[in-house]
Amino acid sequence: RRCAVALRAAGCEGGLLSENIDYGMESSSSNELERKKIVIIIGSTGTGKSKLAVDLALGLSTNSGNVGGEVISADSMQVYIGNDIGSATVTKDEMRGVPHHLLSFVDPTVQIELSEYKSRAEELIAAIHKRGRIPVVAGGTLFWIESLLFEDMFDDDGKKESENPVEAPQEIKDSNLIPENLEKLSAVELYKLLRKVDPTMANRLHQNDVRKVRRALSVFKDTGTRLSDYYRHAFRRIVYDACVIWLDCKLEVLHERLDSRVDKMLKTGLVSECESLMKTLTAKGGKVETILAEQRGVVQSIGFKELAAYLTNELSSEPDESKKDLYLKEGIAKLKVATRRYAHRQIKWITSRIKPLSNEDPNKNLIEFHRLDTSNVKEWKKNVEEPALRLVRKFLSKKPKKAENTPLHGFLGTLETWKKFECKDCEREFNGSDAYESHIKSKGHKKKKAALKRRAKQAQIASMVREKRRKKRMEIQAEACPVNIN
Repeated sequence: RRCAVALRAAGCEGGLLSENIDYGMESSSSNELERKKIVIIIGSTGTGKSKLAVDLALGLSTNSGNVGGEVISADSMQVYIGNDIGSATVTKDEMRGVPHHLLSFVDPTVQIELSEYKSRAEELIAAIHKRGRIPVVAGGTLFWIESLLFEDMFDDDGKKESENPVEAPQEIKDSNLIPENLEKLSAVELYKLLRKVDPTMANRLHQNDVRKVRRALSVFKDTGTRLSDYYRHAFRRIVYDACVIWLDCKLEVLHERLDSRVDKMLKTGLVSECESLMKTLTAKGGKVETILAEQRGVVQSIGFKELAAYLTNELSSEPDESKKDLYLKEGIAKLKVATRRYAHRQIKWITSRIKPLSNEDPNKNLIEFHRLDTSNVKEWKKNVEEPALRLVRKFLSKKPKKAENTPLHGFLGTLETWKKFECKDCEREFNGSDAYESHIKSKGHKKKKAALKRRAKQAQIASMVREKRRKKRMEIQAEACPVNIN
């Protein structure tokens, strides 16, 4: 009875939204500083984000039967035309009549920037609010989601919107270190240049993270201000009053689910899709090896890097048929490992950067954050759909929060203290103690260390054998040619 009273008070009688309730969407009397409400569904790949987004959009339907929400994708790979299988883009049947946005609209030969996605998403959110519906943002590109929550740090020219940027020392600024075309520089050259211009950011980034290194150099080139100084002094304003639902899953269940998902993708034509997209990319004169090495645009999608040997062989002028099956088998194995690792990175991002935006004190929360377990898909309605609907309805019944500034979350505190760690055994470099310690505990490192130990022991034994043989030869020579003391 108490639940029924609460639902009626929230305008959700009968499981539906009331059409005359203000959810902080469109109101002439609302304070301009009030944040508009949105629902965000996050989680690692394979946890059911797309399904829950549709469930919520339909579950929040109005009394007149109109769909209560519209889904905005936040997946950087689902934006590309022709990449439906590799990115697990929701199908028309799975949409169940719910409007979906920002899916399959970018040419695969074009690199979409964060600023374009953010601009399009913000326009869609405003339009959905005007239609009296709830924007449901769902996806696994967590950097996009985090950026959507906050106001831009940079405008279209890469310039900071902060009032007090800190300029680099004049000797660096006047040295014209940054060439006009950064695309022509190798990863080593780019990183060496960043070390001169912005050693703090260079210490934060890995040499192989070419995209971020190039971006840091571009910011300095365009503004004369180092990216680390922007981060150090910048503030962000959280834009939306967001209810974030994290779909989590037990790792052993998730791993099994992801392996099955990869198998399903392969059956439905993942390899053919990758080949088709690669042909589109090479049609403009690029080489397969170069395109795969650059890792730009749709090629960043899981599948291309892992199937690189297979694709290179298949699209060559003289493919080696004897190695076709081997390359494919190795590629599939790499694909399953890469999918698991990607899921682990997503979980780490959520726990370290998005979850902390929610505080134990409800009055200090930047976002409302909830975690739901999707391990048992047979109990989806009971464990996921119904709890999510209750949480969202309660969230929508609250008065919208006001906009407020916050220091760059999760980054400022580590800029000066971030260190690089080197594993000499594996000849690898890691950013931060967490990544390094995780590596030290990994099976791969232990296996490598054991192999090196065996090798060292074998080398020692071989050295002892050689020394023993040398002494034996000397003894034989001494016996054959005795020295006449007289």
